[in-house]
Amino acid sequence: MVSVSYAEYVSPREQQKAYAPLMVELPLENLTLTEQQFQDAARRAFSRRRWNVLDAKGNLATAELERKGAIYRVDMENKGSSIEIRFQPEYSDKRTNYLMNLRRDLAFELRIND
Repeated sequence: MVSVSYAEYVSPREQQKAYAPLMVELPLENLTLTEQQFQDAARRAFSRRRWNVLDAKGNLATAELERKGAIYRVDMENKGSSIEIRFQPEYSDKRTNYLMNLRRDLAFELRIND
């Protein structure tokens, strides 16, 4: 089961409370990654979905996607026991599909049965 963290915000279009996905986690299940292994896997996962990698240093990789006039930006961070995949607050979307697709691709790159 995948856990998704949400944040409450006021939708500019409907002027009412809404919820946006912030983060999904990929448990590493006894897998230890070097910084280079993490960066390589993150770059490949981002590239599969045509995200533009902005930065990949240490245990953090950031990428951006422009689609239909909107800009989305995501961070992947290796926390040791899991990898967090999260929208940057100003560049998020109310649907989880972007995060879930990246999670699935990262699991594939790391050969984790998801």
